[in-house]
Amino acid sequence: MNKNIKQTIFLISIIALLLLFLWFSGYQCPLLFFFGIPCPFCGMTRAFLCLLSGDLTTAFYYHPLWPVVLGIFIIFPLWKFRLLHLSDKWIDHGAFAIGILFLLCFIIRHVTHSPIVQIDFTKGIFHFFSYMNI
Repeated sequence: MNKNIKQTIFLISIIALLLLFLWFSGYQCPLLFFFGIPCPFCGMTRAFLCLLSGDLTTAFYYHPLWPVVLGIFIIFPLWKFRLLHLSDKWIDHGAFAIGILFLLCFIIRHVTHSPIVQIDFTKGIFHFFSYMNI
């Protein structure tokens, strides 16, 4: 295997191990675990689980941008292994646009008081340690 494929497999393995650890420890979102602040991706795992069970309405409830992530999961490997030819400029602009889209979605969900993205600093582990006399 060439170096790019090995690096990609290694990166995917590290991310998968981190996600498995968070899943089995009961905390899916690292930001929520440490700070009590949900990230712009909060609800994505539940959305994909609903998608796998065929419940599209609930998938959109948990995160309305799950189709964007699904598209990224399809397009990125095709681009990475040179099966899909996209310019670096297109990739950069697309990544920036997707980042802005997720940020706007997070803000809208927070302003409309979605129960998925409610900020609660008392749920973070740092809040727990702030009460300890160490």
